[in-house]
Amino acid sequence: MNPLIEARNKYLEKLGFTYDKVTSRKRDHVLIRYAFMNASRGIMTIEATGKIWDKDHATVIHAAKMHPVNSKFSKEYPYYYKLAEREINQLPTVVLPEVSYKPDRALVVENRKLKEKIASLTTEIDHLEHLVEFYQTKLSDMTARYEKSIR
Repeated sequence: MNPLIEARNKYLEKLGFTYDKVTSRKRDHVLIRYAFMNASRGIMTIEATGKIWDKDHATVIHAAKMHPVNSKFSKEYPYYYKLAEREINQLPTVVLPEVSYKPDRALVVENRKLKEKIASLTTEIDHLEHLVEFYQTKLSDMTARYEKSIR
């Protein structure tokens, strides 16, 4: 089993829940999920975090936006968050290869644009090198004609 899912299950067990009992929109259940999502932000992608809870990446982003509010105004949330952090900190350091990785679309697009720009600049450099060679030849010819004319 995925160590992250095991950590989630241990976290829920310590709170007296099982995974199937915290899938509702009850405020307490949402806070429990959000605390774990925020505690795991540093070790996995938002997509992987959402996958552990069968939630969309947008839910994970919303959980991150709500973290300061939940920390400040909820009595239970700080406890849930600290407990989630403890469970995640007990994970072995080699968890990341087991998390599915998907390249960030924005980075893929940026990488493609940069490759196209490099290709364009390479073509431009080749063109400029030919122009330099052409004008050097022309300058040599003009220099030779000038020297011939002043003799």
